[in-house]
Amino acid sequence: MNEEAAVEAVAADNVEEEACNNILLQEMRDALSDEDEVVRDIFDRLALEMTQREIASDLGIAQGTVTYYIKKMRKKLERFR
Repeated sequence: MNEEAAVEAVAADNVEEEACNNILLQEMRDALSDEDEVVRDIFDRLALEMTQREIASDLGIAQGTVTYYIKKMRKKLERFR
């Protein structure tokens, strides 16, 4: 396989992986649809790889509150493990 074909293969794999990740994230977010809006806001920020401290600052809530909601989320999303 030449270098160009290898790059195209990797790019295709990355696109497929990204599509699968996006589908999984949407399914997880849908599973949280009956939760408070703050839970979904925290989930969205976790998906962006924000830290708990950053999330707390961004939402104007205590870091302990973020931790509480993350624990709540983990129970709800257990089936995705």
